[in-house]
Amino acid sequence: MSVDERGVRRPKQPGIIRRLIEEGFEETTSSPENDEYRRIIYEEQHPRVTGPVNPHRVEVTDVAAMTRQIKEVALSLGADKVGICRIDPDHVYEGSEVPYKYGVVLGKQMEVEKVMTAPQPPAGVEATRIYMVLGEITVRLGQYIRDLGYEAMVHHPRGDRYCESEILFIPHAIAAGFGELGRHGSLINDEHGSLLRLGIVSTDLPLQVDRPREFSVQAYCDVCTRCVHACPGGAIPLERCWRRGSYRYIVDTEKCLPTFARTDGCTICLKVCSYTRETVEETKRISDKIHAFVQSRGRV
Repeated sequence: MSVDERGVRRPKQPGIIRRLIEEGFEETTSSPENDEYRRIIYEEQHPRVTGPVNPHRVEVTDVAAMTRQIKEVALSLGADKVGICRIDPDHVYEGSEVPYKYGVVLGKQMEVEKVMTAPQPPAGVEATRIYMVLGEITVRLGQYIRDLGYEAMVHHPRGDRYCESEILFIPHAIAAGFGELGRHGSLINDEHGSLLRLGIVSTDLPLQVDRPREFSVQAYCDVCTRCVHACPGGAIPLERCWRRGSYRYIVDTEKCLPTFARTDGCTICLKVCSYTRETVEETKRISDKIHAFVQSRGRV
């Protein structure tokens, strides 16, 4: 990590996907369906992550009303979750610049029945499909904001050709009230469990930010080790470590990605997660039950 002008250590791109792609893992694991999703992402969506800004700006006289409008548009475009946060420079990758103050965080849930096939290819293909679906939503929302006369930077859910983005998605999603970080390294939401994929539009459009929410995920993960024992690469840790200002679980991507590459996405850890349920209603019930149990005992 490097230190920026404020003395803050900024994250570096992991670069592992870049190495795997250069070694040809997509060619050895890909399917025609996955190839088509990737083609749409890189050939049809990526050229639209930037676009013209309407010179006739819509003046924002009511920030709360504009925030509601943006959220309604995002949901109408197909997002399952939407929240607003401030862009945190501490979670912008080294070498990237995100000059805008606000982030519109978008989430789209993977199909549970596809995830339950993990580690078979349909689970990994489903991840790519959701990147494509959410990518289109993110691109369209970015242009909607530019049509209002404001700058908008689209951070595609899959990132660039090497799956690299300008910012860390999960810390911004947590700040936007989406949920908490699970032991398996993915976000856990109280309605969609571990199955939300994330995209972000950063912008100078004045918006009202949401607050982070906690519902005992971290306390529960401290004693639940289902993903630890299910991970074929042994990539998920038993203990937290100090990283970027907090004690948290850090997945060993060097151990994770060989299986990820062989299965076109793996997702075993998401499959076995206690928060992965068939419906939003079931996920909410188990989330509330875990939260109530943790709170009744002070912690698990």
